[in-house]
Amino acid sequence: MMATAEYTPTETRLMTVLGDGLRHTREELRTCIDDELAGPTALQAHISNMRKKLNPGGLDIICENRMGIFDRLIRMINKSE
Repeated sequence: MMATAEYTPTETRLMTVLGDGLRHTREELRTCIDDELAGPTALQAHISNMRKKLNPGGLDIICENRMGIFDRLIRMINKSE
């Protein structure tokens, strides 16, 4: 990871999962959030925060949505791609 910002423990867990470059379901990613009281938008909030931290390093997180179901990849890419 090229970003210089520090990640929260939840963001670190998400980055570990996302760093494999494979496709992950929302449900799979929600397991990274270690908070039983987290609402349905918690995952999106964490990903949004991670995007802000990745941006200075020229990286982003790509989410593919098929038929309204967040069932495909989230991966880091170099913005020059």
